[in-house]
Amino acid sequence: MTNIIDYIIYYSGYRLSRFFLPAIVLACPGFFPQLILDINCLPPVYQLTWGRCPVQVSASKLKNLLKYDIIFKITEAKMRFKRSAVMVICSLMFLLLFSPPFNLSQTGAPRVVFKELERDFGRIKQGETVSYEFIFKNEGTAPLKVSRVATSCGCAAALVSQKEIAPGKEGRLKVSFDSRGYSGQVVKYIYFDSNDPKQPQVELTIKAEVETGPAAKLELDRYNLDLGITLEGEEASAKLLVRNTGQLELRIETENPEFSFLAKNKPVTFPYRLPAGQAAEFEIKLPGRTGRTGLLRDYILLKSNDPVRPTVSIFISRYVVTREELKQLFEKYQQVLDIKTP
Repeated sequence: MTNIIDYIIYYSGYRLSRFFLPAIVLACPGFFPQLILDINCLPPVYQLTWGRCPVQVSASKLKNLLKYDIIFKITEAKMRFKRSAVMVICSLMFLLLFSPPFNLSQTGAPRVVFKELERDFGRIKQGETVSYEFIFKNEGTAPLKVSRVATSCGCAAALVSQKEIAPGKEGRLKVSFDSRGYSGQVVKYIYFDSNDPKQPQVELTIKAEVETGPAAKLELDRYNLDLGITLEGEEASAKLLVRNTGQLELRIETENPEFSFLAKNKPVTFPYRLPAGQAAEFEIKLPGRTGRTGLLRDYILLKSNDPVRPTVSIFISRYVVTREELKQLFEKYQQVLDIKTP
């Protein structure tokens, strides 16, 4: 009976210490000397109840069991704490050795703020080049890195400052616009890319009203000439209407010696001079070629003193077939086209 009671007392103490003593050791280490002192003050005989039968247990045995259990649990809690500390230190060392490099001092994110997003140059003369510097600031808490600066046609942009801007510092972006070849209202765009997470791309705008004085102006009735089906080796031709809608005389030149130009059935001598407000019809003749069939594409470059469009491209396309292919096409579509042969 005594062994059973001892086991019950020890098991109860073990369950109690198993769940609560490790936490008390870490939180209140000064609690245990007082606890052991209180155990020493137990009465000589400790009254327990086993079922309905009262049982007396000597205080010395109860004291020894509780002392042993408490001291054992204190030691066990300390060992667990040491093992946990070692595991934490090993985990931190593993992260420092094998994780990607990082800087604990750099937290937060960059934030780019431009003082202005648009610049209007107003009225400028044609041929004039204007420039402007956009100022931006990094109002974030991490370095701002500029990855790309792109522009639309007709203007150039360059980063004057460094590509990496520290928090609180400013940067500069210089934009230049060459007005040669432009007239009237002109709008161009600049695209600023960075590592700002909320605004990875900023669009900047420049505007100008390009003024032109008296000048020649070239206009064509079409820029693509489709000659349809042509026979291999035979010459092909197409007509093109040219107008001068400017205030000065238009001078036209071309650098395509294989093509011939006719005006009023006479060969054209270049440079061809066309008075202001006048028009001329050109007949363009393409030489016949052998050995080349199928879809053929050519182009002609016309150069003039038009300041807005000094060079104009004219594209010519045709489908060249052999005599045998033309005969087969004729026989195939003779009835469809209702062509009667004598």
